[in-house]
Amino acid sequence: MERTRTPGVLRGSGYLLLDLNYVSNTEQIAVGDVVLSSGLDGIFPKGLAIGKVVDSHKGKGVFRSVKVEPGIDLMHLEEVSILLGEFKPQSGTTPNNK
Repeated sequence: MERTRTPGVLRGSGYLLLDLNYVSNTEQIAVGDVVLSSGLDGIFPKGLAIGKVVDSHKGKGVFRSVKVEPGIDLMHLEEVSILLGEFKPQSGTTPNNK
């Protein structure tokens, strides 16, 4: 999250909105907050705008229910990449120079 720096895991929901998972109920996530990429995956650069929060409320367990509207129209993409499995770099390599 841009405003609070709260981490989470963004996933597709099968619908037009995305689910932001693993955000504690104690976090203050508000409608309109901007979701950014962290860069921790080594694939996407840090600070890439992903979308905005459109719904955030306390969940039944320890995690909040957070819905994110993507910053792009996912219904009209012409090209996509599907990542399967886990990337495990070999010693001395990075995702950009395998």
